Amino acid sequence: MFLAGSVALFISAVLDLVDGAVARKTSTQTRFGAVFDWIVDKYVDALVLLGIGLSGIAIVTRFLPVPPLADFAVVAFAITGSLMNTFIKPVVYAEIGYQERIDGKIEDPLEGVGFFGRPETFLVLLLGGLTGFIWLSVLVIAVCTNLSALQRIIYLYETLS
Repeated sequence: MFLAGSVALFISAVLDLVDGAVARKTSTQTRFGAVFDWIVDKYVDALVLLGIGLSGIAIVTRFLPVPPLADFAVVAFAITGSLMNTFIKPVVYAEIGYQERIDGKIEDPLEGVGFFGRPETFLVLLLGGLTGFIWLSVLVIAVCTNLSALQRIIYLYETLS
């Protein structure tokens, strides 16, 4: 069931990369295009995880005698972590007025801060779908995206205080 989703996710990621690269190479990128691309990425992230949750797959209920709602809570935590992890960046850009661009992209002052971002989320989802361990992927994403967001918050507290 999740194999087809993994293939679709991979194709989506390739098209996303190609779209941005072509826009930059042909000097047709726009600020709106960059913002719209970021927004669409967040929708894709949330909808992929929501789709997994709505499939009814057992995550924690495969190990613990808890209501099935607990599985959906893990999915909600994964969605929240995924979105918060990336939402921190534009808030920082806006707050400190950071706009420096290199090759058409905003240079990221949080580069290297946080161990689990969108690329890692994508890879874990892809591997989970291909191997049949999608339940484990969601659990890993739920934990790691939130820990990574916490790392970024601590880093920002230490550097912006």
